[in-house]
Amino acid sequence: MSKKITFWLLAVSMFCLLAGCQGKEEKTREYINKGNTFSVTVPGEWKITETNNEDHLVLDNEDQSLSILIQRFPQEGLEEEDGSGLEDFMTAYKSQVIPDLAAAGPESEGDAALEEMKHAREEEYKMTQSGKVFKAYILYVESDVAYYSVAVTGTRESYDPDIDKLKTAVKTLREL
Repeated sequence: MSKKITFWLLAVSMFCLLAGCQGKEEKTREYINKGNTFSVTVPGEWKITETNNEDHLVLDNEDQSLSILIQRFPQEGLEEEDGSGLEDFMTAYKSQVIPDLAAAGPESEGDAALEEMKHAREEEYKMTQSGKVFKAYILYVESDVAYYSVAVTGTRESYDPDIDKLKTAVKTLREL
């Protein structure tokens, strides 16, 4: 009988030791825009900044050193105005929304993949303002019905440690 008790105590102790040594997974939360047309799931707690545009979702971390801005642009009508396709959307977005950043040129760029989306491209930018370095990751996405711009921006000190997990998180963008 005492061998059984010793075995179970040893087994429970090993389980507790192994469970305690494993890293804790950061909790995630799904955020939905006002218009109920898209969502994104990101780690940690973010504050929603209210806007009047139901096709936008703005999230800020606790000290506002990192922000996520997602904008949805319905395709209807854009074809006549800006051409069609993701590349044309990106060109229009850069010239109308981020001309100064776009003029500086991206530090890196490439294709990205998101489930249930037609095409996606990603770019990273770096900009110095008043002696402070700011960084931006911009994801451009095309679905069957809309284009999206997803921007993660922040100071270098906040951006660099968290950007890899945030790049993965914003790629959870999905239409509802």
